[in-house]
Amino acid sequence: MGRTLYEVMNYSFDYGLYPLALLKFGYLKGLTIMIILTAMINFALLIFYFKMKIDWLGFDFFNKVKDWAINKKGILKIIGVILKKSDLILFMVLSTFRDSFETTAYFKYNYVLSKSKTLAIFTASLIVSNLFWSLGVEVFINSWLRYLINI
Repeated sequence: MGRTLYEVMNYSFDYGLYPLALLKFGYLKGLTIMIILTAMINFALLIFYFKMKIDWLGFDFFNKVKDWAINKKGILKIIGVILKKSDLILFMVLSTFRDSFETTAYFKYNYVLSKSKTLAIFTASLIVSNLFWSLGVEVFINSWLRYLINI
């Protein structure tokens, strides 16, 4: 239930609010607003997630998939080895395709991190994820949405 509610909120934010902010305020001002809003929401989610002490993000399952992939052949083995061995690549994958909340929660879940390292991971992931997402949304806005609504 927690994962479902989180995904509905995340989907609404990413595909609803984010494009509207960039469209209404322009790229730089909209990006700044969305980074601040994302930081507040994801930080609140992190606090909530760690206080619950329940793995509703499925990191145990994710770790089992990485172990499973290593024992396969071909591309699955390569992906498994890369994700198992390289924290930087895993950080980039999680930051790019998920968000700073999940990235920070994953590293905090799997490693003993100080508050300063946790904050550094959160901040770096916040910037990477917002830049990646905002560039994709901006391309969509400028290539399709503006023509569809005649802006």
